[in-house]
This record gives sequence, C-alpha cells and structure tokens, in this order.
Amino acid sequence: MRVIGIDIGGSSIKGGIVEFNELDNPVIVEKISLSNNERTFNEVKYNVIEIIKRLRTLDETITRVGISTTGSVTKNALVRNAGLFSEYRNICWDEIIAKEISPEIKSWTINDGQAFTLAEYELLNPKPISLANFVVGTGIGGGLILYDKIWTGNTGTSGAFGHIKIADHSDVICSCRKQGCVEAFASARAIEFLWNKSGRNNTFNDIAKLATSGNLAAINLIMQAGKALGIGIANVISIFEPEVIVIGGGVITALENNGSNIYFSEAVKSAQGNVFLRVGKETQFIKSTNPLNGGILGAAISVEKRGFLF
Repeated sequence: MRVIGIDIGGSSIKGGIVEFNELDNPVIVEKISLSNNERTFNEVKYNVIEIIKRLRTLDETITRVGISTTGSVTKNALVRNAGLFSEYRNICWDEIIAKEISPEIKSWTINDGQAFTLAEYELLNPKPISLANFVVGTGIGGGLILYDKIWTGNTGTSGAFGHIKIADHSDVICSCRKQGCVEAFASARAIEFLWNKSGRNNTFNDIAKLATSGNLAAINLIMQAGKALGIGIANVISIFEPEVIVIGGGVITALENNGSNIYFSEAVKSAQGNVFLRVGKETQFIKSTNPLNGGILGAAISVEKRGFLF
C-alpha cells in the first residue's frame, strides 16, 4: 500500500510517497521539498498541490494523501488557524485537493506535532504504554500517546506543548500572539530573534553552527533555550508521568555534534530539576528517531491507520 505524506512546516513543505510493507512498517520511497518564502496561505496551497502532482506522476495509482500541518486542526480535519502563515484559517484540504487535482483523491489532515508523535511511536520497538513527544522547530508542537493511541483532546488540538506558559512576559511574541509561552523562549524562531536583538543578522542555522563550533555566546543562548523547554517538559511529566519523552525537530538536528547535543542535554537536566517531587524518576528521555521525516511518516500513518486517533 502506498500513500502520499505531506508535512507543512514553517520554512518548507515536504512530501513523500510512503510505502507500507508486509509488516505495516512505513518507508519513504520518494521525497520532494519546496521552500516557504512568503509565509502566505496562497504559497502553502501552491506548494502542497505541486508536490502531490509531482509525486503522482511517479505513481498515478495513489489516491490517499495524509497532511501534517502546523496550527490547530479539529477532529474533522479542518485547519482552524496556523499562525505562522497569513490567511491560513478554516481550511479543508480534502476539498481543495479534490478541486485542484481529482475528487478520487481522499485526504486526512492532522496537526504536525501529533503526526510526529505517531511516527515516533510507530517506529519504537518495544512500544511504550505512554509517550510524550516535543517537536522543536520554527515553533514547538507535540503529542501524547496513551495506551497505544494518540490523545487528540476534546476538539482535536491536544499536544500544544509549545504554548505551556512558563513566564508572564517574553521578548518574543509567540505564534499564538501571546507572551510567556515555551515557544517564545525555546523555538528556532525565538533563538534567532534573541540572538539578533543586538544588531546581528544571522539565521538559526548560522547560530547552531556557531554553537557547535564553540562560540560561547551562541552556546549560552542555546542552553537558555534548552532550559526553557525543560520547564515545559517538567510540567507535562508532573501531570502525565509518561514512560518516554521524545525530543526532536529541526532544532535538535541542527545542534547534533558528534553524538552530543547541548540543547537536548540542557532540556533533560532542566526537566529533571523542575519536575514534581518523586514523579518521573523512571521516565526515559530519547532523541527523535526521525527528526527530518517524522511529519511525512506521521501524516501517512494517520491516513492509513485512523484507529490510532481517539
């Protein structure tokens, strides 16, 4: 069985043909990526349709598409709002794809944090009873697995870990238009903003390279960001005490340095230091097994194995 998985992120849109083998394990056999430069919904729409069209030229028999997207998504797969893009509100991708490409194509849309969580859980062996996943990129998302299913919440938006409040004020306005969220201290966008406050003009990837090369100012900023994420993780552990905490996303990938990762290490230390007394002592912290392709795989899993959701 083959489906198309689409991952709508803050800086790019990635798509791939995902094949489920005899053991039901998902594997990406083809992949395409297009950049988001304008941060508008029109650009997002064009890129999504273009990727699906290109992938279907490689396999015209594919009639199912899973979409992982930034923003809040209802249980009925409606994108209510994605703050990183203008005019990306109340969007039904199933209707758009049917109109722009073919009514034969059926799609399902899921929040990107939940999609990454599905991918992480599906590829772990053995599988834990409970898992909380933090996806750290342009923004911060996540998801929660309880007893083999992803918890989507009452309206479908569970797992917005980036919007846990850890302060009354932040220099960075979060994508939710509020202050004090974990995302406003620990995301790639926040790190970039705080670094450039003093007149610099560097991208997050520039800052990550400086940090992994030993630049003390960059290292200190990355450590502060990791500490902020750890406070958010501690809150989740104190409430749910999951068996496994997964930390992944573009920030983790960019800061890998020969097996060490100052952001990951600081986040774990902060989480363990801030968690409620005696809670989470056996919680395992791991890095993402699919930091770059989790969105594509999770989107494909969501449309192939809808029983994961509840």
